[in-house]
Parts: sequence; structure tokens; C-alpha cells
Amino acid sequence: MESNFNGSPSLSQQVEHARVNFPDKLSMYLELTDNSFDHGNATKAGIVISDKAITHIDNGVFSKERIKLAWCKNTENLKQYYTSDYRKNKLGKWNCGLTDASIIWGDKATLFIKNTDEEGNIQYFVNLIDWDRCKEENKYVFEYREANAKEIKYFQKKIQLVNNGEDWSNVTVVEFSELLTRNNKQTFDDMIKTYKGVYGGKHSNKEVKIIHKEKVEEIQYEEILLNDKFQTKYFHYYSKDNGESKVFEEEKIMTNPIFNKRFTFYVKYGILSKEELIQEKEDLGLRDLERSGHRIYRGVRSV
Repeated sequence: MESNFNGSPSLSQQVEHARVNFPDKLSMYLELTDNSFDHGNATKAGIVISDKAITHIDNGVFSKERIKLAWCKNTENLKQYYTSDYRKNKLGKWNCGLTDASIIWGDKATLFIKNTDEEGNIQYFVNLIDWDRCKEENKYVFEYREANAKEIKYFQKKIQLVNNGEDWSNVTVVEFSELLTRNNKQTFDDMIKTYKGVYGGKHSNKEVKIIHKEKVEEIQYEEILLNDKFQTKYFHYYSKDNGESKVFEEEKIMTNPIFNKRFTFYVKYGILSKEELIQEKEDLGLRDLERSGHRIYRGVRSV
């Protein structure tokens, strides 16, 4: 008897797989802030935590062309994917962004965009997704349209919590609701600890405000100036289109033509002085038993 089953997992299975295999919700949330700062050119971001929802707000620009397909992962050719022009203003540069975060945090998500063009014309858009409905229909089902007056009013109130009275011409809001687990004070504390410990590189002097009920934490990261004994070493990352990859030191040359150079990264290494260790503890809020004395970057974010 012939079977119609092709061996591919259903969308419902993919959703449940993501929820089992990506348990770290905080790291997923950091991806949103990364993309806001790196691609949207945001200078400020805010996180509003309530019991039944969590909202990420920033003053960056979200590409109008990308809004329609915001919940769909990008799986195009890797060579194109790793170029800066192609990635500009796109969420999920590590292929682990908006889609995965929305699945892991809750059953529903809303993307709300305020765009102001060069003539000063303002437009508001929303894109809503319900993962329960997607699982039932076994396909991506989302609603993209201009935001209505009720939605604009609702999100403007949340934006006002983080913009310090400033009039942001462009705003990107991502809200996860019908959460898989309810937020509480521990969510707030964990979020603060996580954000304090990771932002550096070109994110210096950019702000993140975290709000839970009456509590507010404002984080502005200042990069530690390392002593002159630190060394820097550059590496090149190569890969095939099938995913196989190799990392070469800058001095070495890749001779295999089927490997394409994707990007270059560097490692800065050295030993922090006693004074620098004290400064790091003050800046990152590290406790006595937590790691200190080293910092590793993924892209431009310290992890």
C-alpha cells in the first residue's frame, strides 16, 4: 500500500520541537534587542513585563517589505544571508530570532510598527500570529494589515512607558501573549541580570529599560577599556552551502573553492588587572560566585 507520508515534520511538530529544544527564553529575547540595535539602528529599547504578556519596544526602523513575512524564517542561500546589505533591518540574523522567540514565549504574538517617511507621513502596521491556529491548519497563518485605532492607542500607552517623553518617529513593538508560563518578579530579576551581563561592543551607550509593575531598571552599558597588554587575533569563517564549515586564522588561505568566505571575526585576549576585575563587577552586577574576568562576544554582543 502506498503512503502519502513524506517524512517531513508537521508545523505542530516543529513548534513543539522548538519549545523542547530552546528552553532558554531569555537568550531568545536578547536576539530581539540585538536585531533592534544592529539592523534597526535603534538607540533605545524597552521591555515591559506583565503577568500575561511581555513586550519589546525600540526606536529602530523595521523594513516595510519585511513586515509581511516577519514570522517566516529566512532560509535562502547562506552566501547571500551573511552579507551586511542583505541582512539590513532584518530580524533573526542568527536564524534564531523573532519566529523562535514567539513560539517559545507564548501562543500569540503581535508585531506593531510605526513608520515615518521622509515627507513626515506616519503609517502604523500590525502582523499577528496565533500558533495554535497554525498548528491546527499545519501552515503559517498570520494577519498583516494597517493597525486600527484601538491597537494604536493600546501600543502607544506601552511606548510611553519607555520613551521618556520623546516622540519617536519610528517604533518597533513585539508583544508575546497567552504565555506558556506566567511572568513574575523572578522574570524581572532574571531579565535584569541577563541584560546587565551581555551588552558591550558597539552597543555601548545604548539603553535598555526593563519594567515590571512599579519597578523600573535602566541599563546603559559602558565598555570597559582593556589594558594595553591585550592581544587581538582575526579569523575567517568559511562554509559550504550544505552547512559544513571551517575557521582559519587570518594568515592562512582557504584553497578549496567550494568553501565560501562568510565573515571575519576577532578574538581579543589577555588578563584583567585587579582594578579591571573590580570595575567589571560594578558594571555587570556580578555576584561573588559568578564568572568574571573574561568576556566572549557573539557578533557584537558579549555572551
